[in-house]
Amino acid sequence: MEEFAPSAEEAPTARLWSFFFRGMTMNLLNPKVAVFFLAFLPQFAGPATGGATLRLVALGLIFALLSVVVFSAIALFSGILGERLSRNPRFANALQLSTGCVLVGLGVRLALSGRQ
Repeated sequence: MEEFAPSAEEAPTARLWSFFFRGMTMNLLNPKVAVFFLAFLPQFAGPATGGATLRLVALGLIFALLSVVVFSAIALFSGILGERLSRNPRFANALQLSTGCVLVGLGVRLALSGRQ
């Protein structure tokens, strides 16, 4: 059975903006985000404190800013790691070995743990 591996000429070229809008659409349509904002933020902006709308907007903007910072750091780190993996096969093997050891160790720990 042959695997389908598109060549470099067949690989679709996507613009950066298409990835941005795809990610934004997925986040806006994700019900977990709405549940988080409805459950978590109102306790910090109750009507007794005054200016609840302004506080909710400020907290939402802080959340968005922190999300951009965290996701940008993840993207930067992933790019650096991917570049190193593609240039150095020894590094890739060491990463696979360490990941395997961690997973085997967690499996052994789970197998040996008793019900408490």
